Amino acid sequence: MPAALFLPLLLAQVGVDPSQGGIPGIPDELRNRPPRTQVTAPKVNTRMAQCLQQTLGDAEGALAAARDWRGTARGQDRALAAQCQGLSLVKLSRYAEAQAVFASARSEAGEDSALAARLGAMAANAALAAGDAGSALGLGTAALSDARVAGDPAVIAGIERDRARALVALDRLDEAGAALET
Repeated sequence: MPAALFLPLLLAQVGVDPSQGGIPGIPDELRNRPPRTQVTAPKVNTRMAQCLQQTLGDAEGALAAARDWRGTARGQDRALAAQCQGLSLVKLSRYAEAQAVFASARSEAGEDSALAARLGAMAANAALAAGDAGSALGLGTAALSDARVAGDPAVIAGIERDRARALVALDRLDEAGAALET
C-alpha cells in the first residue's frame, strides 16, 4: 500500500500540543495537589534475613545458628533470633518447642507491640499445630491485646482468625463466629 493513503490519517490525529504546557482539562485539585509523601521500606535485619534463608534449605543448621545468635543477642535482636529459632523448629515439625520459643520471644520484644503481636500469633499457631487448642487460644488472646496496642488492623484480623480456629477446635462455635465478626 502506498504511504500516501496513510498520510491523511496521520495528519488527522489529535494529540497534546507540547508547546501549550501540558495536558488541557486537568482539574485544579489535581494540578495543585501537594507532593506525595515518600514511603520508606522497612528496615531489614540482615542477620534475620540470612537465618530465614538458611531455614528454607537447612533447618537444622539454621536452628543451631539461631541458638548461637540468641545466646549473644541483646534487646530486640534477641527476640528476632528467637523468631528464627522458632521458625526453624516449625520447619522441623517440632511445634511444642516452637511454641515455647515464640512465647519467650514475645516477652523479649520490648516496647514493640507489633513485634510482640506477631510473635504471640506465631506461638498460638505453633500450639494449634501441636494440638493444644487451649494454649493456642490463650496465646492468641495475648497476641490480640498486643496487636490492638500496635493498631494494625491486618494483624488483628489474622489473630482473630487464628483464635477462631482454636475456638472451633475447642468446640466453642458461637465464640468462634464472634471472633470472625470483629
